[in-house]
Amino acid sequence: MKAEVQILLSSYNGEKYIREQLDSILKQEGVQLHLLIRDDGSTDGTKAILSEYEQNCDNVKVLYGKNVGVIRSFFALMEAAEEGCPYIAFADQDDVWLPDKLARAVSLLDKQEQSNRKKNRQGTPLVYCSARRLTDAELRPLKQAIRYPEVRAEFGNALVENMCTGCTCVINQAMLRLLKGRQPEFTVMHDFWIYLVGTCFGTVIYDKESRILYRQHGNNELGSASSLFENYKRRVKNYKKHRGQLGRQASQLLMLYGEEMPVEKRELAEELVGARKDKATRKKLLKERKVFRQRKSDDWIFLMLLAAGKI
Repeated sequence: MKAEVQILLSSYNGEKYIREQLDSILKQEGVQLHLLIRDDGSTDGTKAILSEYEQNCDNVKVLYGKNVGVIRSFFALMEAAEEGCPYIAFADQDDVWLPDKLARAVSLLDKQEQSNRKKNRQGTPLVYCSARRLTDAELRPLKQAIRYPEVRAEFGNALVENMCTGCTCVINQAMLRLLKGRQPEFTVMHDFWIYLVGTCFGTVIYDKESRILYRQHGNNELGSASSLFENYKRRVKNYKKHRGQLGRQASQLLMLYGEEMPVEKRELAEELVGARKDKATRKKLLKERKVFRQRKSDDWIFLMLLAAGKI
């Protein structure tokens, strides 16, 4: 029996690429899928395209809303998601999925579910995410600028770095229930929030293999650096942009989930929140090194900013 997966896709002025993405989603092999789309107030031809697919495909449903931005749009989709499907996947409007993208994610999630049952840990929240294959607008491969070592998908990392790219993300029902009804007033990005909550309460599976063509083009809401020089430029820009945001995001986690958090993780989040103003807390974090970024170069930059109270 094929596993059921509900896919959540937020669209906005995506007429140029969205047909190709929708076709690649609907051609997924080995799963029974339901596609829920929320259009975030498009002003181009996107709505007409979505209406066409909804009329022609029994497993496509479209919601139309006012423009609230990509983060709020995806949270609205999570609230609207069905609770009958074992797995929920997230999709962007301009990528292309390889035919076995969902089947691979489901197989790894199923394997983890089976392991959890043997350990009497049924109902553990699970998050799957993966690497991406960068392409240009015409889907020609681009060189991957960022190469990660063995990824440690842990809470100490999720406090300061997002390893869960939304368009690769698949979660189970336990994770969806954890997210529903607790929308943060602030988060850096919806996928960052999923990674943070997932590492706090469950298990995050990071897959080094990619089953997605991650299209880079001029209209991307968010993209990925395709050269070493561009990567360093973006890293500097992101550090400046996110100054203060990591502590703010951790504060939201504590406000919404604090009483339920494991004690050690709650204390670590509280230390990150307090580190910007408290020198003793910064010293403690620097000494214990429980908060970290994946790559050594990124980690050293983070540690220097932490020492200076500029996170």
